[in-house]
Amino acid sequence: MGNKQPTVDPKEMAREQKRIITRSNRKLEREIKTLERQEAKTMKEVKKLAQAGQHNAAKILSKDIARNRG
Repeated sequence: MGNKQPTVDPKEMAREQKRIITRSNRKLEREIKTLERQEAKTMKEVKKLAQAGQHNAAKILSKDIARNRG
């Protein structure tokens, strides 16, 4: 009898869902930027190692970059 859920305004529901989507978008963008910065650092390290003649270490880091990209 009094067990009915209060109805939520559709506009309010849409607003809340939009807020959730926007928040998730921002989180993903931050994560993408972090990965891009990490990749740039790793690329610098690979180049540095390759110039120093440490090709095995450079190869391992290159594989790490490829793994993160795909």
